[in-house]
Amino acid sequence: MCGCAVEPDQKNDYAPADIAIPTEQSLHAWTVDLNDSEIAFEAYEKRKIFSGQFSRFNVSVTLDLDNPSNGQIRAIIDLDSADAGNADRNDVLKTAEWFYLDKFPIAEFISNDIRRTGPNSFEAKGKLSIKDVTKEIVLPFTLSQNEDETLARATYEFNRLDYKIGVGSFADEKYVGYPVKVIITVKASQ
Repeated sequence: MCGCAVEPDQKNDYAPADIAIPTEQSLHAWTVDLNDSEIAFEAYEKRKIFSGQFSRFNVSVTLDLDNPSNGQIRAIIDLDSADAGNADRNDVLKTAEWFYLDKFPIAEFISNDIRRTGPNSFEAKGKLSIKDVTKEIVLPFTLSQNEDETLARATYEFNRLDYKIGVGSFADEKYVGYPVKVIITVKASQ
């Protein structure tokens, strides 16, 4: 994680204190390359798909591939860093009906169990917190490795209303669809 003071519009150039994750001193702690990692999302507005991403987030991974159940994945997302593709969407995401940034500036996932489901596939069970809602989820992910680095990829889809996102006048699916797909790519080394 870089604590540099640089242009805020560059990807992951800084991580505010509220998204800092204490570093685990563990044999199985991975070094995550935040600049080559991405948390993106897709949703529907007026039945047309749009995509966006979060530019500020932090991820920590402690994982022994031979014994994944002892591992942990933790991600904290600065919700104010959402870029939904246009200024109007970006502005509305800040409001109480959407992310309610004044009260809930971050989203967080913390795994409590990781299981291997195939040669390169895993499931991380844990808690996803957005706004004042916390739900148990299962996050499937795959790993591809070369000698120097590991690339983790995950996709998770949820109903935005389950987390009180887009409530009030936006609760109807007329303008914004209920499903939100989150696409995660994390580059790391052991």
